[in-house]
This record gives sequence, C-alpha cells and structure tokens, in this order.
Amino acid sequence: MAGRTHVLPRTAARGCHGPLAFVPPKPDNRAMQTDTGPRSNPERTWQAAWQGAEGDLASRRHEAARAGYERVLALQPGHPGALLRLSTIATAQGRYRDAVALLIALAD
Repeated sequence: MAGRTHVLPRTAARGCHGPLAFVPPKPDNRAMQTDTGPRSNPERTWQAAWQGAEGDLASRRHEAARAGYERVLALQPGHPGALLRLSTIATAQGRYRDAVALLIALAD
C-alpha cells in the first residue's frame, strides 16, 4: 500500500463536506506580497506604509508609526497626511519645534 494514492469516497468528490471531504489549503498571501522588488508598484508601496503606520498610531506605538510616515514621505514627498500625522506624533512626544516645522512644511 506504500505506492498507492488515497482515493476519496464518492460523496466527498461530489462536494459533500463530511469528515472525509477534501478541502484545499488557503494560499499564503503574505508570501505573494512583496514591495521591495524593482518592478513593484510605488503607489501600492506607499499605501502599504501608510496603512502600517496608521495601525501603529492606533496602537500608540509612536516610534513605529513615525518610521512608517517617514517612509511614506520618502516615497511620496510632501504627502500632506504624513506631514500632519508626524506633527501630531511630535506634539505627543513634546517635540513642539518639530511639530511646528512639519506644519509649516504642510502649509508651503
């Protein structure tokens, strides 16, 4: 029996969801999402950085959020939302001069 393949019962092949029915595994989408290649879409890259930074800010991980928003600015210079969020983080950390400088950059 070592070389034989297992054949599912007829009910499982018809779509029955019993205990012997075959359910294919879900693909691991994390392995498919790469943003570092030279052909990656810059629009998707800055949006991924934005979403990550928003999640960090919501979780009050200010340093991680700051790094994420700085990455957004590196990919999309002058991004108004990133400048505003960085100003908010600077204010929360007591870096008032940095916060004002970011707001002035936003106004320009």
